[in-house]
Amino acid sequence: MINDTSTHSRPLADLIKERRTTLRLTQQDLADNLQVVPECVSLWERQKRRVDLDRVPHLAAILQLDEQDVSRLALFEHYPRLHAALFGAERPPQPRHLDQ
Repeated sequence: MINDTSTHSRPLADLIKERRTTLRLTQQDLADNLQVVPECVSLWERQKRRVDLDRVPHLAAILQLDEQDVSRLALFEHYPRLHAALFGAERPPQPRHLDQ
């Protein structure tokens, strides 16, 4: 289950869509870079499917976001107990853009 997102940062799904459109990437572009089908990207952006954790660092790099920040957000949303054990229960801050 995905945790409440009322504090600090937006859900990973929203972040993926926002950065993809900001960078003028299509779902097909992102899918090709990650070696998945475009339907996967659509499902991620609609919170219907989780991004595989092993794809998160590459996804972050494509979206020009800090890999550790995005990985922490993915852990927080998809594996909250593991995130809490490693980093504490507080929601991580919004991932930093690498282009700034």
